[in-house]
Amino acid sequence: MEQSMSLDKKKPVILIVDDEITSLAILKGILSSEYELRFAIQGSQALDMALNNRLDLILLDITMPEMDGYELIKQLKSSAVTRDIPVIFITARDGTDDEHEGLSLGAVDYITKPVNASITRARVATALTQSLYRISLANAMRRTTAQRLVLSTGTDRLKRELLGESVEALSMLHRAAMMKDNETSLHIARTSQYVEMLALEIGLGKRIAGLVMLAAPMHDIGKIGIPDSILLKSSDLSDEEWPIMRGHVMLGAQIIGEHPENELYKFAMDIVLTHHERWDGYGYPHGLKGQDIPLVGRIMALADVFDALTSTRPYKPAWPLEAAVREIKNNRSFCFDPVLVTKFLKKVGDGSVEKIMNQFKDDI
Repeated sequence: MEQSMSLDKKKPVILIVDDEITSLAILKGILSSEYELRFAIQGSQALDMALNNRLDLILLDITMPEMDGYELIKQLKSSAVTRDIPVIFITARDGTDDEHEGLSLGAVDYITKPVNASITRARVATALTQSLYRISLANAMRRTTAQRLVLSTGTDRLKRELLGESVEALSMLHRAAMMKDNETSLHIARTSQYVEMLALEIGLGKRIAGLVMLAAPMHDIGKIGIPDSILLKSSDLSDEEWPIMRGHVMLGAQIIGEHPENELYKFAMDIVLTHHERWDGYGYPHGLKGQDIPLVGRIMALADVFDALTSTRPYKPAWPLEAAVREIKNNRSFCFDPVLVTKFLKKVGDGSVEKIMNQFKDDI
């Protein structure tokens, strides 16, 4: 039995699990007008309901008798039937360690009591939207994979149609990520342009450069699985939060999946997995070094960092072009492929980089 969002129902179905009747009543008042609600006061009861009913989301209290929320989510994630149901913890605990443990076990978000009605509605809506896009993407990828043998032998027209399906699947993911991340669509446009520019400059050719440009927007797709409390934080992340944030790379790889016959997905996977690796081997997640890092990952890393430097973010103003270029130069052979830096500096010199910056300038 495969869990998926109840697309055929007028209202998504949410299971609320809490042993406090007052808490159930409060959440019912907040959510009942928009969602079909189910209730459980024990972990074992909730597990049985999840295994035997289609649920779109679970709101789960941590502190309960017999089976607490941590144990329940472990059992939910261990079953193929229930592991894809998104879980939001709702609890009176507000310690960082409690939040970290819940998120590390697979919760998509964490809301503290007493709950705020508008925050609760917003986070529930976000979690459901993300789940819907993941389901849509998975369906699109299955269709494309089923057609891969035809793709290898089919006509040029059919190949173009199948490529179009691949692009649309990635576009759905991009739209889902945009609902979470604080980076703008113009960031995506600029980095994609920088990537294509570099790919052409090093001689990859128009077709490959075009595919890499199409794959580039997926570089941070794993952030769809990072809680808002970490992803949108305006101050420095704590030592406990950094591993969760860095986990977006592996989450992104899981979302894209293995599709070795599909060139576009292959580039997307390489970009997702390796755009935080460093030329000197001190990047993540695998500490790859030098040319062991796929070329598209090296290109993406340079484009992404340059745009981050020259863009306004919640935690910093935009750097002037000269300062950003100096930072890129200083990190040649440390963070970045030295050959790519040389090629990039050439495009700075001929005005190509500034042209892209001006064409896709953020509205401040």
